[in-house]
Amino acid sequence: MFRHSEARNVFVGLTFREGTVSLSVRDDGRGVGDRIVQLRPGSYGIGIGTMRERAREFGGEFRVSNADPGTLVEVIIPSVVPTMQNAQMTA
Repeated sequence: MFRHSEARNVFVGLTFREGTVSLSVRDDGRGVGDRIVQLRPGSYGIGIGTMRERAREFGGEFRVSNADPGTLVEVIIPSVVPTMQNAQMTA
């Protein structure tokens, strides 16, 4: 992110909530243009395209937004956590 954003700080978050895993990466750099936020074809490079495709492969979502200042990138992926009962049944 530093190379493109000129950010000085990066904040990473990972949460698990109600069947989803969410990863967020936010920087305090210069942000991104509207074409990238809207994920228009031809407006982003291989890195964003690859992250977007990976999220889709797992049935998830990929989002990019301006964080004012900076950029926020989020990936939300469905996750199934086995309950104790299910874990005992498969053991």
